Amino acid sequence: MAKIHDDVYDNGLSVLSADADELWILSGADEPADYAAALAVRCGVKDAPEISEPEDGAVSGRSVIVSAFSDGEVTLTTTATRWSLVDTAGSRLLTVRELDGPKSVLSGDQFVLGDLEINIPAPLPED
Repeated sequence: MAKIHDDVYDNGLSVLSADADELWILSGADEPADYAAALAVRCGVKDAPEISEPEDGAVSGRSVIVSAFSDGEVTLTTTATRWSLVDTAGSRLLTVRELDGPKSVLSGDQFVLGDLEINIPAPLPED
């Protein structure tokens, strides 16, 4: 069976809790490939999202949790399709995930997201 120490998983996830300073909601059908592409389709911002330190995943592996919030600011009237964590100082798109479904958003409104888990799963056992 393959073995990966928790420290290996944690160092991959710890960049999120250390460097992600904004959570964005994004529009568009395609997943952005980089920071500039995400910035071009950003339709909302949550400053300083609360992100846990790495912990055991709900199913396997290691995870971080982005805590639920209700004070994200919608910046563009459109349909949001994804959320992302970004490092604005380093202009890095750290992760992009799909929302549960498309959400119509109105500029000036607030957006709400529940707890969000980012997981690096444990390796499958070797045959």
